[in-house]
Amino acid sequence: MSTTKTYTIFGPSDTLQKLGAMLNDETKPKFLYSYKSSESHDEVFVGVYEEHHILLNTNICLTCILEFSKKSTKVVLLSTGGKTGFSGGYTDESASIESKVIDFILDFTRRFGLTIQENQAETYKEPAS
Repeated sequence: MSTTKTYTIFGPSDTLQKLGAMLNDETKPKFLYSYKSSESHDEVFVGVYEEHHILLNTNICLTCILEFSKKSTKVVLLSTGGKTGFSGGYTDESASIESKVIDFILDFTRRFGLTIQENQAETYKEPAS
């Protein structure tokens, strides 16, 4: 099971740059990588989240990539993992890490008056031979 969600957020650059730090403080990724270009104002933030549910017998890994430029931020969420065996009929009441990250991003854009656009999933096409 693998899903990809892509968003573009538009707004002032100083507000957009706060998103990475606030997301890190709020959601605490297991692994974190950040890069800031010395030549331009571009920044990249990569956070990797892991979630394991023993009762459901599932492992979920979420990679969150934030690409900052002067006028917009591209957000890519790649979720992988799923059931690793028989889990029975138990349903989990708690929210997944993916929904927590998406909720935080949507709340951030509302609080700071930013514009968010969900991009359609890009499909891979075989090159013509």
